[in-house]
Amino acid sequence: MEASIVHNTPKSRLPAELEDMTHLHEISMRLFEADDFSGMLSQILDATIRLQSADFGSVQLYDERSNLLTMVAHRGFSAEFVRQARVMPRGNQSATDRAIRSGQRIIVENIDHEVADTVLRAAAHSAGFSALQYTPILSRNGGVMGMLATHFRHVHIPNEWELRLTDLYMRLASELISRAEDEAELCSARQVADQANQTKSRFLATASHDLRQPLQSLSLLSGTLRRMATNPYLLEAVEQQELAIASMSGLLGALLDISKLDSGSIRPSLQHVHLGEIVDQMRVEFNGLAEKKGLALDIVSCPQFVYTDPTLLGQILRNLLSNAVRYTPAGSVTLSSTADGNQLIIEVRDTGIGIAESSLERIFEEFYQVDVSPNSIREGHGLGLSIVQRTAAILGHELGVTSMLGSGSSFKIAVPLGQPIEKPPPDDELAMENVPGRATHVLLIDDDPGVLNATRLLLEVEGYRVTVGRSVADARTAATLHTDIQLLISDYHLSEGESGRDVIDILRAALPWVDVILITGDTSSGLRHVSPSDRICVLSKPIKADALLLTMKRLVRGGNPVVESAEVQ
Repeated sequence: MEASIVHNTPKSRLPAELEDMTHLHEISMRLFEADDFSGMLSQILDATIRLQSADFGSVQLYDERSNLLTMVAHRGFSAEFVRQARVMPRGNQSATDRAIRSGQRIIVENIDHEVADTVLRAAAHSAGFSALQYTPILSRNGGVMGMLATHFRHVHIPNEWELRLTDLYMRLASELISRAEDEAELCSARQVADQANQTKSRFLATASHDLRQPLQSLSLLSGTLRRMATNPYLLEAVEQQELAIASMSGLLGALLDISKLDSGSIRPSLQHVHLGEIVDQMRVEFNGLAEKKGLALDIVSCPQFVYTDPTLLGQILRNLLSNAVRYTPAGSVTLSSTADGNQLIIEVRDTGIGIAESSLERIFEEFYQVDVSPNSIREGHGLGLSIVQRTAAILGHELGVTSMLGSGSSFKIAVPLGQPIEKPPPDDELAMENVPGRATHVLLIDDDPGVLNATRLLLEVEGYRVTVGRSVADARTAATLHTDIQLLISDYHLSEGESGRDVIDILRAALPWVDVILITGDTSSGLRHVSPSDRICVLSKPIKADALLLTMKRLVRGGNPVVESAEVQ
């Protein structure tokens, strides 16, 4: 059934206009005497809802520092909707974001026409509204202080009289907010919020590093045990242990990713990127997994350049491909791209189980999995699409999904086209050939004794010669005593403020041919500029024993290192 457009009858009759103006005057007079900030905002909201004959409404305050919108007044919404929408990160392609960026009113006459804004459509269907208008609350210098929003159950086109008076109510709200900003109560609230953000940032930094350290040791020790065990029962126990470690590691990583995205601690590093390099890496990562499930993996090469953050875009594609392979019991998974104007539409398509229309609006919720009850055995954690949605919003890339139950799903992300850049030629002159009859000599630097010993044991079992150290000074000594070192494996964060970057500089000053594996559990902005030309491979903790050994063999044989992970806080 098609929705019918509801036209409000213009209030051209003088009595109606006089009534509206009288109400506006009364609120204006109360504003100068008001000491109840939230109460006055509620009155302004009520007056706007009455003026527009709206069904729902809200006032949100915008904090530019945290990039968050906080709902401070609302009418008509359910308690559950208010709980979910009370504090919202700014989404770069949402109607709210367009209003904030432009400082102008945004009118959505029909929610279903907002194809790109999947979050808005999902919220509309949940709360029961079909149209809305966002009027930014502007400061005296034109900056956005907040948002005055009204929502309508039916498709709606506001008239000129409503919008003119709405602007006047917006100015009253602006004056009220400006006054409140000078009051001690608001200052105190901001101090509390700042302390909360600082605490969260400290927790994320500590959790990213400290929680991953024991997982790193467990993973490497488990890999060593598997190589030494001969008893079949012991081998089975080790395999089960590795599955548990992988599950724990995946959940920890996903939870930390969600926390970082929500806290605003991830800042994208936009650059011109050859998409083919990212696509080729996806082919390498998922070819074996798809083959194991008997799926046809069709990853189409892409010669275009795009303007994006390569690490964050890679994370989006990695999550989408992982979901596609997981929920496709038979058939194929395809990654392709199509130029559309000044954008490139990247699509991940599968022939899997598909998603029912009733579930489509929920798939981006944390821990939600299609047709999986909360207490049943899960494959995955239900966080991948939540990370995808948040990451796409941070990048400003439009994200869309279409699906049909039993016929597969298609996820599309629109990325701006970039400009071609020249890639520096590889420096082959620094390559050092292996000495015949001698094992590869590896320098291992880590300030955590448990991780250091677990890694050393694994490498020695595999036949490598290993020199260990815990600091930059140890690396300097090793470079002097062992001029045949071919590979450095270093933790990124070391004690006393030292870093793996310092170790690399010291070692390469003496031994310029050395390739590097940099392992990190608490990544930083310094890793954003690592590229293959640096001959540095970045791996995220906890790294599996097999993955570490495979990377080492590729580097020793002269392969090109790949930046596996470089997300920032």
